[in-house]
Amino acid sequence: MKKVLTIAALVLAPLTLVGSGGLNYTCVDGTMDGGNCYPGHVHFTGQGTPSTIHITVTRNSDSTVYDDFDYDASNGVDFTEVLYPRGNYTVTITGYPYAASQNLSTGSDGN
Repeated sequence: MKKVLTIAALVLAPLTLVGSGGLNYTCVDGTMDGGNCYPGHVHFTGQGTPSTIHITVTRNSDSTVYDDFDYDASNGVDFTEVLYPRGNYTVTITGYPYAASQNLSTGSDGN
């Protein structure tokens, strides 16, 4: 049993590092009283990614893809998206073996 646990730990340990760099955002056009960004410009930053990543920005209510592109992240992640109209959005970054996503709402109630 110890051998199985050791092998499992060796296999699963690298998976715990996936997304460890994180993805942060700043509300460029301001933050509402409830903590949501105003609909508009949202700036994203992050570190610890591979040098080439893929970014997808999706509006959750209707699955509209706002952006879907490869990105040179040699100096980290640093980009701005226009998240309008108000709603819930998901920004996903992938690049083997890295994966991170950030959910956020713009507008008063995020709908």
